[in-house]
Amino acid sequence: MLRVNQCIRLGSELYKTTQETALLRSSKCMITVKRGTLVVNILKKGKLMGYVFYGKAKLCLDAIIETSEGALGKAITKEFNGPFIMLMGGEVKQAVLSTVTVSSATNDDFTKAGCKNAQNFVEIASNTWKKFLRHVEGHWPENEKNMRMFAFPQNDIFEIVLSSRDGIVYATTNTVYILKGDIQALGGSREIMVTRCGKSVSIKYG
Repeated sequence: MLRVNQCIRLGSELYKTTQETALLRSSKCMITVKRGTLVVNILKKGKLMGYVFYGKAKLCLDAIIETSEGALGKAITKEFNGPFIMLMGGEVKQAVLSTVTVSSATNDDFTKAGCKNAQNFVEIASNTWKKFLRHVEGHWPENEKNMRMFAFPQNDIFEIVLSSRDGIVYATTNTVYILKGDIQALGGSREIMVTRCGKSVSIKYG
């Protein structure tokens, strides 16, 4: 195993997905990966806490909020091709394990996914995880039953999707969308709009 941060390591077994899989599916957001996506486990004290994937992923997010002045925001669809991270908490692990079907990756699988070989994939996965640790601060609530986080590298930053029982958060450098119960918020570079039960308030800054 590769030591990447104290008691958190990347697993030694390398896998590929055997079918297109929805890693997250809700009324507001869906994240899928293609068949043949490379996978390595992220382990904490030997227990699974997430994955580093390498391959083609698709994000679909309904970031539209209804305000007293009409609808704001837009539906977001993005496709990623490369490494990204998924962390899981509590009972989500069992649900994901029953959904993500994998088999051992072969040399041919690495080249098909865009890596030179197995070692190249391991290096990319390790570097992605290390970069994530440098850029993201805070404590991961791994005991939260229905929590999962996705981190997609974009140049020197990460696009983050955080999903829980209560709602969802999507964050980039210029857009933040939050859904928590009946509260929604949409923020840009100069304004944040918050809505609840048909009422809305705008906060401008900058």
